[in-house]
Amino acid sequence: MKIRIKAAKAHSSSATFIGYIFMILGFVFGLLTSNPIALIVFCLIGFYFAFSHYGFEVSNDKSRFREYFNYMGLKFGKWRSLEEFPYLTVFYVKQTETTGSGRTMLETSIEEMVYKVYLLNESHREKVLVKQTPNEDEAKHITHTIINELGIEHVKFNPKRTSQRRR
Repeated sequence: MKIRIKAAKAHSSSATFIGYIFMILGFVFGLLTSNPIALIVFCLIGFYFAFSHYGFEVSNDKSRFREYFNYMGLKFGKWRSLEEFPYLTVFYVKQTETTGSGRTMLETSIEEMVYKVYLLNESHREKVLVKQTPNEDEAKHITHTIINELGIEHVKFNPKRTSQRRR
């Protein structure tokens, strides 16, 4: 069984909104002017911002994985060995998204707490995003699924020192 998880959106919510606007403008402008090139260009830009996302996928034999970028069903990513990442951890972090208005020079910030599930290498210096979610139950479910399916150990994030500190 192949494991495939939609890890995170590629763009912020405001960029996703702009993507929908581009799609609507493409249809309206393309239909009003009978210009199929405008329709295609605006819609492709809109689809990129509205529907692209990052994902995590494990092969059928459960020996390789990849982080991929998905655009219109096409996945771009390099396969790597699961042996390089024997650990799994969950971070609970505050994420801030700031949107500015051009005319009024006002900024609006939205803060939310999100759970990020990561695969870790031996030294915990390199990590691979498996899933980002604001829902604690979903993060626990993904964590248990990966631990049970792949036999990966759940650990606390603790990067090892690579050299002595300077004095």
